[in-house]
Amino acid sequence: MTWAWILTSEDENMVGLKLQAIIKTFRADGSLKGGYARPLPPFVILTILQRKQLRRSTLQILSPIIEDLYSPHHSLRIQDEKTTILLSIRLLRHFRETWPAALPRVVHLISNNFYATTSSGSPPAWVTHTFNRFLLLFSIPTSDGPYKNMPLLQKCQFALVQRMATLGAPITREGYRAIITVQLAHHKTLDEAQRVRNMGRNWPPWLTERDGWTATHRKAHEEVVSRGGQVIRQMMEAGYSLMDWEKEALVLAGKDTDSSPTIQTRSFWNKQKLGEGYVGGDSSRIWAARVRATRTLEEAWWNFQECKAQCGVPHTDVWEEIFEKVIWDEKLKKRMQDESLARKAVSGNPYLTRSDFWLRNIDEQKNNNVPGDGKELIPPPINPRDGVFNAEPPPNVEDLFGMMIRDGVHPRARIAALVIAEAKKSIPFAVTVLKHWDPEQAYHFLSPLHHPSPKHTKPLPRPAKPINNKVLTAFLSRLCNSRSPFKALRLIHYHCPKYRPAWNTVMQGFINFLSPRSSLALTLGPHHRIESLRAVWQLYKDMTRLVDVDNETLRLLAVAAERSLVTPLSETVLWDGKPPPEMIIRIFFDNLGINSNEEPMLSPESAALHAFVRALGVARRYAEIEQLIRFLAGKEVMLEDTMGRRVLVAVKVFLEGAGYGVPEGDVEVSKIGWIVLERLDPVVREAWGGWGEDADVEAYLVLAGMVRGRTVRDVVAL
Repeated sequence: MTWAWILTSEDENMVGLKLQAIIKTFRADGSLKGGYARPLPPFVILTILQRKQLRRSTLQILSPIIEDLYSPHHSLRIQDEKTTILLSIRLLRHFRETWPAALPRVVHLISNNFYATTSSGSPPAWVTHTFNRFLLLFSIPTSDGPYKNMPLLQKCQFALVQRMATLGAPITREGYRAIITVQLAHHKTLDEAQRVRNMGRNWPPWLTERDGWTATHRKAHEEVVSRGGQVIRQMMEAGYSLMDWEKEALVLAGKDTDSSPTIQTRSFWNKQKLGEGYVGGDSSRIWAARVRATRTLEEAWWNFQECKAQCGVPHTDVWEEIFEKVIWDEKLKKRMQDESLARKAVSGNPYLTRSDFWLRNIDEQKNNNVPGDGKELIPPPINPRDGVFNAEPPPNVEDLFGMMIRDGVHPRARIAALVIAEAKKSIPFAVTVLKHWDPEQAYHFLSPLHHPSPKHTKPLPRPAKPINNKVLTAFLSRLCNSRSPFKALRLIHYHCPKYRPAWNTVMQGFINFLSPRSSLALTLGPHHRIESLRAVWQLYKDMTRLVDVDNETLRLLAVAAERSLVTPLSETVLWDGKPPPEMIIRIFFDNLGINSNEEPMLSPESAALHAFVRALGVARRYAEIEQLIRFLAGKEVMLEDTMGRRVLVAVKVFLEGAGYGVPEGDVEVSKIGWIVLERLDPVVREAWGGWGEDADVEAYLVLAGMVRGRTVRDVVAL
């Protein structure tokens, strides 16, 4: 009856709660000694993992139970290969969606328990097929931070390859494609980046020789091959010919099918790796890869026009890529316009302003950015002769969408999400896109907005098919950016998606009301700021009933908590009876595993840590800042990137007593901050080499609009 009680749970939340209750019962009556004396049978675990979603806390409970099932002394030890394969696949799916940091556990499970034989000779064909299929499963990007977790996927793949080499199992085409997918998602190496920078501005972008180059320089640059290209070469050496998928990957790796160069482009090219053969001529996805592997809209548009000339109406894959280029080109033009206005504002001004440091950051980004490593485009060359000539200039988003509809191409979900969320267009245009994409889902997106009253006598009909979460998130983003977050709130409460980005998007929309530079917030007055703070907390509570939080959720909560302290309000806003900083301390500490022996729910990210430090600093919670830094140093968290250095600078700034408008005025509070700063100094120097340059502190203060704290000389030990 106990197992039936678990398996008949209504939702994933109840599964976790019932598992916790059972384990507590086992511990209380003494039946849990050094393992699970009353274990969950394998069929119960497999049935639980068969659910579409599971909470991270449930997976944390199941992980040691599964490990215990492989103990040699376990009464229900798993010994058959089929159960191990099925268990690994289902665990991998849940870890990928909910808990990426646990992915190496699946590799450990496979390496130690699947085909653990001592016999010599090549393994059977089914074992080789299974290992290569696992390589494929480890090439699927995680739902949370796909590029951030790419090194984790690579580590898992390499561990599997090492195990395959030990057993003598060869890598098949399926396995090679999986490895290529992960290698294409890498940032460029220094040599690869320099090669791209040395390419000409025409198309194809042949190498441009620099003054003083010798034959050695030319040969060195010609021999630079991307990591994805190297794996493709190894695949060909193993006897596999190039099919369409490999040609697409080769284009993204920097080499077209005719051996002309392209722009090596970072991408999870996870498209249909199975069941593919030869196609006469260039496939639609090869043209899609060519459009993606470009630096400017003009280059992408030239490839798009070539596709139309050779293939007729382009496939939807190609339209998706050109839409992305057009949207990012509009962002580039907006940024260049803002940059031009900022340069005019600072010219002739003898004082350093926020615009000066903003422009410095822009210049630093330009120097560090490499074409193809991100979605950002670069401006076309000033001299038109140096660039690509297009007989027809590239269109804007509205014109491109009209062209696609006239050509009879039905927009897919990715195009709808891109155009609605990223293109800064009006709500009516977003509604038009929705109706062309899926009229039925468009109706269910818009109906709750037309019937705002919860007491409506007739309940709205539910959609026949599941709502597309990515398009819903895009529409929520458009509502929030159009100053309608309360409409977005109504919509998300109607659909209640089990999709974290949707909830984070609406939370961000309300936090924008709290920005001190928001003209809308100043126009609407303090009442809307108070309602926005309350809405953020309510969204968090509603979200955690459905899905687990991620680092972006933590960052948003920290930003809201900070702004609750610095934004003028007509009354004190409490979250469940406590000040917002008090609540986020508990939430951060629980999720990061601070002051806990249990495995952390989340791995800390620099952006969330920075927001947390700012909230703690404004609230003068110096003891918690010290706890956080000592925890990060003990866990050897890397803080060497730009945002990581900003975390350390923020800690220094707030411990010194910096404040908005005036520094900290209470001498006793200032003393505590400086004492903590002195205690943390050796910790920070040992872990990260120091706090950073004093110029970084000055830039941080100016950009944040803060005044540096006063030095307290008469510090006494607490």
